[in-house]
Amino acid sequence: MSLANSSPAHDEQLVAVLMTPPPRQLPREVRGLAHSQAAPLSFGIFGAVFGGLGLMFVAIFFPRKFAQDWQLRQPDAVHANGVIVAVADTKLRLNQTNVARYLFEFRTTAGTLRRGECFTTGRRWRAGELVQVLYRPEAPSIACPSGARLSLSSNATMFVVIFPLVGAGMVIWVAISRWRTANIFRHGEVLQAFVTDIEHTQTMVDDYGLFKITLQRVDAPRAPSIHVRHWKPKVVAFLQKRMDAKQPVFVLIDPRKTGNYFLPETL
Repeated sequence: MSLANSSPAHDEQLVAVLMTPPPRQLPREVRGLAHSQAAPLSFGIFGAVFGGLGLMFVAIFFPRKFAQDWQLRQPDAVHANGVIVAVADTKLRLNQTNVARYLFEFRTTAGTLRRGECFTTGRRWRAGELVQVLYRPEAPSIACPSGARLSLSSNATMFVVIFPLVGAGMVIWVAISRWRTANIFRHGEVLQAFVTDIEHTQTMVDDYGLFKITLQRVDAPRAPSIHVRHWKPKVVAFLQKRMDAKQPVFVLIDPRKTGNYFLPETL
């Protein structure tokens, strides 16, 4: 028996694995063949690199004190007169504009002198300039001049969290796909079926036509037909050869989703 895309040694090893009852032990070569049907490992590597770079952007641009800024925008925030003590530019630039850092001080309604730090994109005040300060009555340390913010970056930069999330999602997707495919080989039901029809559809994949393959179980000729789709020319040619010779092919049924079929000989 010669399979579609593997060497004779792999052919024999794969058939031997398929003929054993589940749970099957997968040799490294067979596990590699199974993983070839899953999401590419390169996607996971790209996701890890993309997510790592995204974490660097989060560390630089994420507004860490956005929750406190939100508290200061609530109606029960208290107003007080304050003064800018010192002004300096930071190393961060947003929209090609330097972020300015301010030290300010104010007195609460109880007369307590408080000091704090705030930021704006671009300079707005000079040292010694009077400002209106908002602070939380239950936590006066949460304070900021009106028109400034407590975070080095603005809330508009919160979108940077998308990058590590996308990267993590790609890694998780690849891991689950590879685990699931290997799990099908370990626990899936194996049966044999004849290829009864190969139909060319109107769908194209990478400039190749997509084919609808119809199979009929050897052990249950009256059972509903099995339908799978393939576009790779070598796979279609292999199935066409089996249909012409009236030789059955192995079919693996996903143990978690019985309507999901794999043709392990086409790996």
